[in-house]
Amino acid sequence: MTGISQYTDFAAKNALFVDKTALLQKLVDEKFVLLSRPRRFGKSLLVSMLTELFTNGVKNFQGKTIYERWHEKTYPALNLSFAGLTNPDTFEVELCTTLRNACYAAGFHGIYDFIPECKDFKTLSGRVVRQVLKGQQAVLLIDEWEDPLLANLNDHSANDKLWDLMRYVCFWTRDSHAFWFVLVTGSTRNPHSSFIWDSFRNISKEPYYAALLGYTSEELQTNFGAYLSRCADRNQCSTAEVMAQIKRTCARMSIGQDEIVQVYCPEDIHSFFCQEAARSCPTL
Repeated sequence: MTGISQYTDFAAKNALFVDKTALLQKLVDEKFVLLSRPRRFGKSLLVSMLTELFTNGVKNFQGKTIYERWHEKTYPALNLSFAGLTNPDTFEVELCTTLRNACYAAGFHGIYDFIPECKDFKTLSGRVVRQVLKGQQAVLLIDEWEDPLLANLNDHSANDKLWDLMRYVCFWTRDSHAFWFVLVTGSTRNPHSSFIWDSFRNISKEPYYAALLGYTSEELQTNFGAYLSRCADRNQCSTAEVMAQIKRTCARMSIGQDEIVQVYCPEDIHSFFCQEAARSCPTL
């Protein structure tokens, strides 16, 4: 199954789930985290898993490693996805709408009543802290923070405007003291990330978190062993040859400097096996 970005959909669709949850308790202990990975590596699924853990605890994680390791209490989880917010002229208004919708989804259903439509993020974010959270801490999960910037790389005026608002978003996440844990995900190792999110723990290049997103070779052999064997039998070759074909055709990235960890793009892996299952393949 490809394209699943909601954790609860795995059980509903009886899809194969590669258990990455062993790393989640350590991740939230970092408190303020920046994580960059290319698209289609599972960032949105990670956000969904954290939302589920902070909202409902481990009740939907039976059989997963985190079930015995998670020791956090529940918090309202505010999800802000910047994906698709690419028009610099409407970005702030759309971000305000995204924040209000996130508050509603986190259980603050009265926000539309006592905070009518607001087009100024600084005003709205302050009112959310004072009038919505009211001293209660929450979790903030920001997905694809760079999307507006990447869509306007050649428009210097638009980029300057967007950077100013991004700086304020970062300031708000840390200095409002309203958030117990914050995760910010991006798609590139943008050199400006260290400037904007300099007070965050950047785990993008750390080998310890390399396997948090994507599949290692070991995980492929452990979790997709039956698929590898079927593919090998169909093509009258060895599983090692199938793995070599995966290495040649599927996107992967290396993480770390002294300790290099390679991970494959999950969607590429899923597509590879789906294509193999859908046709009678020639010899690899």
